[in-house]
Amino acid sequence: YKGKLRNNASLNGPITIAHCANLTTIDFSQITDAPYQTSIFIGYMFSISNPSFAYSKLQKISFNGSIPIFNWNFNYTDFSTNNIYTTCIEVSSLSDVSYCEGSNEWPDDVTYSTNCNTPIDCQLSTSVVETYLQNKKFLKVTNLLGKETKVKNNEPLLYLYDDGTVEKRITIE
Repeated sequence: YKGKLRNNASLNGPITIAHCANLTTIDFSQITDAPYQTSIFIGYMFSISNPSFAYSKLQKISFNGSIPIFNWNFNYTDFSTNNIYTTCIEVSSLSDVSYCEGSNEWPDDVTYSTNCNTPIDCQLSTSVVETYLQNKKFLKVTNLLGKETKVKNNEPLLYLYDDGTVEKRITIE
């Protein structure tokens, strides 16, 4: 919605939104003028006629605009029923958050915030687990230049195995 809502005969009844299973965001923030106590009814957002849309995807309703929050008469259904996500209602200020959380006229089963677009922390820890084969067979010993040699003390040597692993060893006497 964008622009002005007029209080005249053409607006008889509430703004009603219902049975829109794929709707994720409803944005009233661009409305610049509306009659006092403009009614908004958010009905069941899942599709009754199509079982594949049995759950709502509604994540955000934004009232983060110039119209004061108490100007809206917000009617709703139970957001926790058949909703995949916890719906976030975005308002303009922390005092609006307090007003909505403390009012019996606003739903309890949603989150109120001044920013419903907070980034998700997707940092995951990754680890590499190396598996060592217990049955590797020793092939040969070389010096650092790659020449095959006998085991010697006080000299860096490379021990080569059949699985491709190389051990660097120095035996100190």
